[in-house]
Amino acid sequence: MSRLEETFQELNRVKSEIVACVNTLWALKFDLSDAYARGLSENDFLPRRLIALIQRKRFQFEGLVEELRSILSTRLSSSFLPLSSPEDLNTARNIRTTIQYIKNAYTAEPSVADTLKLLKSTLPDPPTIFS
Repeated sequence: MSRLEETFQELNRVKSEIVACVNTLWALKFDLSDAYARGLSENDFLPRRLIALIQRKRFQFEGLVEELRSILSTRLSSSFLPLSSPEDLNTARNIRTTIQYIKNAYTAEPSVADTLKLLKSTLPDPPTIFS
């Protein structure tokens, strides 16, 4: 497995964990809003429990963003990407697409945006087929 393929797999794993974390956060926030709508206060057990779970998920999200930052800085911080085959080029494009998705949906942190700019400037766009 090439370095780019390993990077792509790591990014996909982190992306999946970010998606799951954010989905759980949204569900917890909706549950908390529902609890308040039912007349519960912040001092009641359910809202306190939901707030604690939301805080834990926020910390988890921050950890995942830190892990993403680490992957980007250690694996993709150079403008030189070793593309030794057409498969490597496709993998690099897939990496760019994954980073674009993460940036658009979850975090526009500077390291994500900078890496995306670097990849966009160094990788050719895929050929388009006109019908």
